[in-house]
Amino acid sequence: MKKIVTVLSATRHVKGSSTLIGVVSLFILILAYVVITYAPSPEHTYHPNEPERSYHPDEGGWVAAGKHYFQKFFLERDWSYETWSDRSFGGFGIPNPVGGKYLIGLSLFLNGVVDKESDIPGYSLEGPYDWSKIKDKKPPLEILEAARIPMKWMGVLATVLLFLLVRELTKSWVLGLIASIFFVFQPQVIVHSQQVLMDIPALFYSIAALLVSLLLLKGIFQKPIPRFLLGVVIIGLFYALALQTKLNSLLALFTIIGWAFLEIAWSKKISIQPLGSFITKLYSTLVKDRFILKRILYGAVTLGLTLTLCFIIPNPVLYKNTLSNTKRILLLGRNVARHNVPKSEVNDTFEKKWSSLVSIGLDRSGVFRYWLNLPSAVDKTLVFLGLIFWGLILFKGAQEPDIKQGFACFGLWAFLITIGLLAWVPFSWPRWYVPMTPIWAILEAFGVMMLIQIFKLFRSRLIQASLIITKGKYKI
Repeated sequence: MKKIVTVLSATRHVKGSSTLIGVVSLFILILAYVVITYAPSPEHTYHPNEPERSYHPDEGGWVAAGKHYFQKFFLERDWSYETWSDRSFGGFGIPNPVGGKYLIGLSLFLNGVVDKESDIPGYSLEGPYDWSKIKDKKPPLEILEAARIPMKWMGVLATVLLFLLVRELTKSWVLGLIASIFFVFQPQVIVHSQQVLMDIPALFYSIAALLVSLLLLKGIFQKPIPRFLLGVVIIGLFYALALQTKLNSLLALFTIIGWAFLEIAWSKKISIQPLGSFITKLYSTLVKDRFILKRILYGAVTLGLTLTLCFIIPNPVLYKNTLSNTKRILLLGRNVARHNVPKSEVNDTFEKKWSSLVSIGLDRSGVFRYWLNLPSAVDKTLVFLGLIFWGLILFKGAQEPDIKQGFACFGLWAFLITIGLLAWVPFSWPRWYVPMTPIWAILEAFGVMMLIQIFKLFRSRLIQASLIITKGKYKI
């Protein structure tokens, strides 16, 4: 065990120059673009005029809502509560944040495929909203393609940002490269980067927020108050983009709060081993250190104000009845599950929630299962080996504090995403598990590194054995 740990520890010191990082980032950008643009979609429902791509029934609703709300807010500057409280768009209207709708509308506007004064040709949501009646209506192909452009590019850029995030966490560009490749080849990432849905934009903003937070949190509690508050505002702005797209981005927000407490622990040189002692010492520091307590208070108020203002200002429906309409947004998933989803798909027990996380989340994200048609056990084994690798590095192998801190940050991120999905996801729809895709990718990258180190260990043992045999010191 000690030799494995020694070998693993040595791999942490692989670093690249800025030129190398730039070249690798460009390679990942090109690879992600090719995969997301041309890879076959894992789904099997197709637009009749577009046999090479899948079509999700929600895409039409998002396209219509995106065109409408972008036009009202930016072109007509109609911010009246009466206009915005209209319920013609059902679940695509009031109950959803506005960031994704503005993104879609902007793409339609820049591509010039929809006139300001007219409805989408051949497609409109007429009368009281009824998803069962409009789910089979499809926007024209030209308009659908224009609305899909930002989703594709956000999938591509999310892959590059994940590479940079993993490199920052592990100090290894090799691990970042492997993780980004596993990420972009996941069918969950491919299909949702090809559709007008909010999952990939929310993931893109979340990864960007995590990366910015990781960079800004280093030493932030020791900086002067103006720089401290500026850093918190920047972090809040990035998280606001994620929250304005899809509310499961709250899981990333909880992660940054956890990372802030880890930063406090590292600044006070509190060892993570043993875990019980770490928690006790961190709690003691938070209770007794008035300087840290003031910074936490200032940071919490600043972050809260930033998120609140960025959530309310772009959404005129929140100008009145703010609390009740915010509650409606927060409870959208629960309301959909209660009224429109078959009982068999509702995650009403812990067993069903865990089964959905593994079978729908990991199996649908399985790279080897999808591309090579191998049993899902292959991907699950890599994830399991990745967990072992992470534990060995965090608790035994890493000697440098920044590496240990990075692996601790990843562990907290993975834990909070897992717990959050188990508690949050109301029904077993694959796209609700998209926030887990970067975690699977990173763990599989860790698993590959673990396999490499195990192979090196056994190879060295075989060489030693062969030398003993050739020297006549071992009798067969």
